[in-house]
Amino acid sequence: MKSERVSWRARLFGRAPGADGAKAAETALVLFAQGETARVEQVLREACEQFPDQANLHELLGAARLVAGDAPRALASLERAHVLGKPEPARLNMLGLACVMNGAQDRALALFSEAAALDPGHVPAQANAGWLNFAVGNVPASGGYLRRWLRAALPRTRPPGTSRRRLPGVTLCCIDCAYHEMAIHALERSLAQCEFAKALFFTDRDFDIEGVQVVRIDSLKSAADYSNFVIHQLGGYIETEFVLIVQYDGFVLHGAAWDEDFLGYDYIGAKIFLKDGFVVGNGGFSLRSQKLLRAMQDPLLAQYDAHTSSWQEDMAICVQHRAHLEREYGIRFAPGELADRFAVEASLPTLQTFGFHNLVQLGRLVDTDFAADAAPGTRAMPIRLRADTPFGPFHIETSVELGGGGEFDQQVAQHRQGSAG
Repeated sequence: MKSERVSWRARLFGRAPGADGAKAAETALVLFAQGETARVEQVLREACEQFPDQANLHELLGAARLVAGDAPRALASLERAHVLGKPEPARLNMLGLACVMNGAQDRALALFSEAAALDPGHVPAQANAGWLNFAVGNVPASGGYLRRWLRAALPRTRPPGTSRRRLPGVTLCCIDCAYHEMAIHALERSLAQCEFAKALFFTDRDFDIEGVQVVRIDSLKSAADYSNFVIHQLGGYIETEFVLIVQYDGFVLHGAAWDEDFLGYDYIGAKIFLKDGFVVGNGGFSLRSQKLLRAMQDPLLAQYDAHTSSWQEDMAICVQHRAHLEREYGIRFAPGELADRFAVEASLPTLQTFGFHNLVQLGRLVDTDFAADAAPGTRAMPIRLRADTPFGPFHIETSVELGGGGEFDQQVAQHRQGSAG
């Protein structure tokens, strides 16, 4: 806490001990550390009256009110600081959080986005811009912000070993030329839960990863390149009866949730929603049989090119060519009930869910330390908006409906001081 106070003081007042309001600011920070929050408000309010044009004092007062849950007055103080001072990511981000707490989501989104653009390394602003874009239904914009946040937030160390489930007939596979470190994290999370026959990482760089064979491939520049690789090339590398495909935003959560019934089907992935209902399934975290991989050599599938097709590889298999694969090769697609136990895409994972796929799911899991305790079928996802303040990390929690158009439920927001995740 002391080093954090020092860094904020240096940003707000520089290192000159005589800066206007610096003494009051230091007093307020010390009082807060001592738990005397009422005196913090008094000291900073009096300092703002003495130095009414000092943006940094208004920012401190706004931050104190923010962590106290005084949303209207926090907004007023932070607005004043914004008018008086130059745009700074931390200030813009706190103001955005105050706007959310006061029901002004549109302005909050603009402020989070501005803060993220000013400093791509400002992690809270990246997270907030990602979550709020997702909440209002702007999913494409959400992804870029969430990935920048998660690249900084994901653990840098390999997860501890567990009592791993043995899957001797399954090869673990990840194909990624864009988000290398996140892909490695997904592989390592999966390997911490299960013991596979082999683990393969198809990528365009060399890596030394314990327990993983790196296979160098030409760089995949797009989702279409990825789809073509899966359809036309992946099968040539798989020697086991099954392959489990993971992606940077989808991997094994609970090895103990593995069900041998999964091996009774040629394709299983989380249910995803199409306009005429749910279909099995998502390819980002999916189990596929050698039988299906061989069927990909069919002349009809050989003509597939994701650059000109309206279907990515998973939907090409599960929708476009499903009837052909079932009729000509006897391919069996898992039923929805079993797919729900295998993985989730548009509902929250539980302790009985083997894996998941979805960038927002990954964000939620990071925020809750990979807890997964929702009731089956839950689609109201808790999300966390956060700020690093002079008085420590602060966040508010609310929820958004998965797969339901991104309705932001401000009514259930809970404001509290705590870890910014």
